[in-house]
Amino acid sequence: MNNLKDIKPLFGVRTCATSANLGPGYDIAALALDIYNEYRVYAGKSNGTGNNSRHSIRFTGPYASVLDKEKSSSKLLQRAIEITLGKFPDRIKDKEKNLEDKHYFDIEVIANIPPGKGLGSSASAVVAGILIANKVYGLDLNKRQLFQTAIGIESSPDNSAAALSGGLAIVYRSKEGLLFEKVRLSKEFIILLMVPPSETGTDTARKLIPKKVPIEDAIENISNFSLLVKSLEEENLDDATIFIRDNLHQKYRKDLYPQSAGLVADLIDNWQIPAAISGSGPSVIAIMDRDRFKEYKSKRGKMTGKYLAFKSIITSISDRGSYYI
Repeated sequence: MNNLKDIKPLFGVRTCATSANLGPGYDIAALALDIYNEYRVYAGKSNGTGNNSRHSIRFTGPYASVLDKEKSSSKLLQRAIEITLGKFPDRIKDKEKNLEDKHYFDIEVIANIPPGKGLGSSASAVVAGILIANKVYGLDLNKRQLFQTAIGIESSPDNSAAALSGGLAIVYRSKEGLLFEKVRLSKEFIILLMVPPSETGTDTARKLIPKKVPIEDAIENISNFSLLVKSLEEENLDDATIFIRDNLHQKYRKDLYPQSAGLVADLIDNWQIPAAISGSGPSVIAIMDRDRFKEYKSKRGKMTGKYLAFKSIITSISDRGSYYI
């Protein structure tokens, strides 16, 4: 890819970080966060080789070196573009004309979402690829079509839903397959992310979940998640430390990230702050109102002293989700 510093992009896409599960909402819920990867799309040229390498991808930003090394994000981005075009070939505008110039474009990714930490980095890449294909080829896909495309690529439909919709996304199964509904939440909530240096693979974490769980655990999770959503909608976190407790996934994964599991327990039991493992981990998410945040700031030295390896990120809920710029 040539130096893009002085070249104006054709358009851009911003895709937000997400935090799935929120404790008892295992595999059905995710929260959109005000942390964004930015994808800038530039006009490109054929490489003259006749192969399928039509899109050069360059990473910049805080996590560029990690993504350059792993290559998984660029593969997901490329795959999402190709699958979107394959899924909607009849929607390509001006397809009877020579689209050769459209086949080649360069993408710069400004990476601000920590990869491999349970914060939706993979969903961000998938959603970005779909939105890029949608824009470049004039597919005019609606939110449902975007979501249905994403869940065929990304293993976590809750993350894809939240990245597309913003707010709190809840996934459900209908006769038409998986769909989702958005719950709007207050921007006044303050989100604390505690991000350790280690990474966790989603596939590794999923293998630890048993195929059968005690019915008592399932019943408690249903109750807890329903009341957690009510607490968030009403902006009342008084009992949220009870409702955010989970029985379906966190206890089976705690040996993967014992420090993260210990931090969740400390936040809930000792500091009365609702907290959970973010996605498949190892990051921790905590939700605070203004009063709890003031208390957190006054005590954070003591609260985080035993978790010095964790990076603290203060953010908020993204109501907008992902969008074009």
